[in-house]
Amino acid sequence: MHLRVLGSVELVDQNGAPDPLPPRLRRLLAGLLVHADAMVSMDSLADIVWPSEPPDHPQASLHNLLARLRGRLTGAGAEVRLLSRPPGYSLLASRDDLDASLFQDLVDEARQVSSQGEDPARLDHAVRLLDRALDLWRGPAYAEFTDDDFARPEGARLTELWLAATENRIDAALDQGRPDEALDRLEKLIAAEPLRERPQLQLMLARYRTGQQAAALDGYQRYRRLLDEELGVEPSAELACLQAAILRHDPGLATPAVSPHPTTRTAPAAARPFEGHDVERESSPRRTDDPTPVLPQLVGREADIALLDRLVRPGAVVTLVGPGGVGKTSLASVAAARLRSRFADGVRVCELATLDDVDSVADAIGTALSVPGRPGGSTIDRLVEFLRPARLLLVFDNCEHVLGACTPLAAALSRACPGVAVLTTSREPLGLPDELVTPVAPLSVEAGVALFVERARNVSAGFDPDESGMDSVAELCNRLDRLPLAIELAAARMRVMSPDDLVQRLSWRFRLLHGGARTARHQTLRALVDWSYDLLEPSQRVVFDLLSVFATGFSLTAAEQVVTAVPGLEPALDRTGVAEAVLALAERSMTVADPSSGPTRFVLLETLRSYARERLVAGPYADAARRAHASYVSGSVTEAAAGLFGPRHGPSVERLDALMDEIRAAHAWALANDLDLAALLVTGLSLYVETRMPAEVPRWAEQTLEAVRAAGPGETAPRAAGLCAVAGAGARFAGDLPRARQLIEQGLDDATTAEDATYLRFLLAEVCLFEGQLEEAGRLGEELAAAATSGAYGPYDAFAQVAQGVVPLVRGYCGDVAGGLRTADELRIRAEDAGDELGAAWMRYIQGELVLDTDPERAGIVLTQALEVGRRLGDRYLTGVALVSAASVLSRHGEPTEAAALFGDVVEHWRQAGDWTHQWTTIRNVTDLLTRMHRDDAAAVLLGALDVRPAGVFGDEAGRLATIRSVLVERLGADRFAMLTERGAGLDDNQVVDRARSALADDQ
Repeated sequence: MHLRVLGSVELVDQNGAPDPLPPRLRRLLAGLLVHADAMVSMDSLADIVWPSEPPDHPQASLHNLLARLRGRLTGAGAEVRLLSRPPGYSLLASRDDLDASLFQDLVDEARQVSSQGEDPARLDHAVRLLDRALDLWRGPAYAEFTDDDFARPEGARLTELWLAATENRIDAALDQGRPDEALDRLEKLIAAEPLRERPQLQLMLARYRTGQQAAALDGYQRYRRLLDEELGVEPSAELACLQAAILRHDPGLATPAVSPHPTTRTAPAAARPFEGHDVERESSPRRTDDPTPVLPQLVGREADIALLDRLVRPGAVVTLVGPGGVGKTSLASVAAARLRSRFADGVRVCELATLDDVDSVADAIGTALSVPGRPGGSTIDRLVEFLRPARLLLVFDNCEHVLGACTPLAAALSRACPGVAVLTTSREPLGLPDELVTPVAPLSVEAGVALFVERARNVSAGFDPDESGMDSVAELCNRLDRLPLAIELAAARMRVMSPDDLVQRLSWRFRLLHGGARTARHQTLRALVDWSYDLLEPSQRVVFDLLSVFATGFSLTAAEQVVTAVPGLEPALDRTGVAEAVLALAERSMTVADPSSGPTRFVLLETLRSYARERLVAGPYADAARRAHASYVSGSVTEAAAGLFGPRHGPSVERLDALMDEIRAAHAWALANDLDLAALLVTGLSLYVETRMPAEVPRWAEQTLEAVRAAGPGETAPRAAGLCAVAGAGARFAGDLPRARQLIEQGLDDATTAEDATYLRFLLAEVCLFEGQLEEAGRLGEELAAAATSGAYGPYDAFAQVAQGVVPLVRGYCGDVAGGLRTADELRIRAEDAGDELGAAWMRYIQGELVLDTDPERAGIVLTQALEVGRRLGDRYLTGVALVSAASVLSRHGEPTEAAALFGDVVEHWRQAGDWTHQWTTIRNVTDLLTRMHRDDAAAVLLGALDVRPAGVFGDEAGRLATIRSVLVERLGADRFAMLTERGAGLDDNQVVDRARSALADDQ
């Protein structure tokens, strides 16, 4: 061993004797070793060697130090070399000459051996490998430099690798029936990492197997108190299950008769509730049935999948790190699909590669998860609040360019959401203390060859190389550093070339490039993309660069419209030329075509997208291309939105759902470059907000409105009314009715079109209705009815037909139920004649709402019909209000148990939708039901919570609340009632919802 970093940084001779280095030489050596085999610039080395007070001539002083270090390295071993690589230096060492590399190789080999079988011989071999690796560890990696920025990430990565290897070795001791040995190792490990969960689980099991049941249970309680004091969280479900298993002396806790892999978690089946398919899980309304994704076919990744099977668990943050093209995304996709059954709420994948702005990450993730919007508080706070009760696997893909947003988010979720696991892919770790960093290595030669042959046969069915050809394939894979993406790109050439031809052409092109901060592997991949790009015709290169403006996939029509809208292209391209170029790119594997459903969609793999964007930014078309993209997206939004609330409502909503990534990217660019276009994008989504209720869009409206106000009078000013409407619509749902009224009234002052004025009047009518101002709501409803018949709402006339449903609703609330029913029925018939299924469903809901108490049978029928349409069309607003009324029918007319189950769904629906205005109406109905069921304590707590929330109580509902209050005071007594209502008044919003759901689920 010649170079040591697992402890203090040391250079040793061939006999193992340390060669003492002066402090500056040791810092220089450490800086080079942190980036072993890669170039480190002179400026970076100078910052490392002189972190505070550099000399007057740092370059000359650094050259002197480098010469001295080269002299020391001469006797350290033939495989250690210090090379000059402009604009810096790199230190090349064989993996056997650097203890960190050898340590990782031994750990990886142990993992591979253990994944190949379960017999004792393999277990013993893996244990010996782990012991050799752990013997190399002399202390914290880069010990004297752990607080320096240059060494901290690599030191943290190696420390995490050591911790995981130590835990694997402890598992092996437990599996081999040596719990005493495990206890010896655990004592030091827990002293160093007292909050780390896996050693605590191992400690409980080791104590139990040595006859110390009481100590095992006491350890659980100590750890629980520590978590509560330090992090304010509870132990994971795994630990809780193990505690329960210890209490009942579960037979599964015994040492296994057949030893499993040494890297397998050793908790028994009773302690691992998510590893089987027949385990009874706690039901959760947050769970959704995602469609099964189309998974990539992995080659040579069996050991990596097995490792992720063990590491990804509730509460863990696992990061797959590696160079571009190594297959991190594919590995994460397959692992997530395999792990889906462990998480009651499923898996959510959040693609971050398309985001340029760190501030937009949390918003994008919130939209992907349908996290409700709330006034006040950060988006991260809302995400944590929303996910705290969930059991979910979150996959954050391509984090490296937005680490500043991903790291605090993952940290917050890890601390406060014990049922949530986070799996990220990145080119560098997040840097969290408990992060499980898993490097994704290139394929083995055998796996690389197998992948090449499989992909080559996809493009050329007759591909069947002879022995010489297979040798060329193996050489090719080695020259491409066995990176899956590079191998796939090369295999795509087999339609027109042989492996030997390709090797010969690579010999001059694919030597390692020197420059920049990329690793050698990434440089090689870039050379491959360079070469593939150079083979394109000029028109294909231009189109390839321009396609990078799309955030996700695109259709042929979209590509044609965006590319042809960019002025001054050379060579000039018409729509036919663009289509031919896109298809040619697909044939050359520069894009991926997906014809599985509807029009074929094309996608640039992320490495290729990044490459294309670099070329686009460096060229003359970047701004024009982004403008063309934003204009195309705006036109698509306008076109899709015109079909909402009419016969094409369902497909229109689906199209807008699919466009959200593009809309997000387009709005971000437009907000900084073209306010009129930004405003047009947001206002085009007004009716989408009415049906899907995304919290993100009203926030965009607020941002754009602020920018428009700051810009002063101009061409954008007329759009201020529409922005006020969208922002006000969001505030109305979020429960901030004063802010909603303020925005809506501002919009009415600014409105210059009948379309804006009509939509704003509808929003104001709803706010008045929620506040109990029925006379004002009725007046506005009559104006809406007049506008709907005059066609004043332009392309959104269909929504105006639905909006005038305020009229029959207000009439019924004011006592004219018969008149309200007649009007609602007339509107229903009109909607059906127009083919407006959603509009007709809204009128059925209004009819059901008006006869809840007088004709419950009829109410149940029409509400069920409305609910079916709302769910099928994905209208969250209609679905929610219909659920409330349907549950109220059951509550008031003799089906309390069924009503309780349905109300449990309703309150969770509103929480996920972020509609707190309707939530409080629902909670009032829940309080009524709980009182009927004699669940008086819970009813009093909820009543106290309602007392400090926005009221909007009028008519029969006000009378019911007064009756409830009197009944509860009589049953509980004034003092207990006051105590319980005071307790309810102190609850936050989510606590109120949790109390309501708990009371509704009570089987007493």
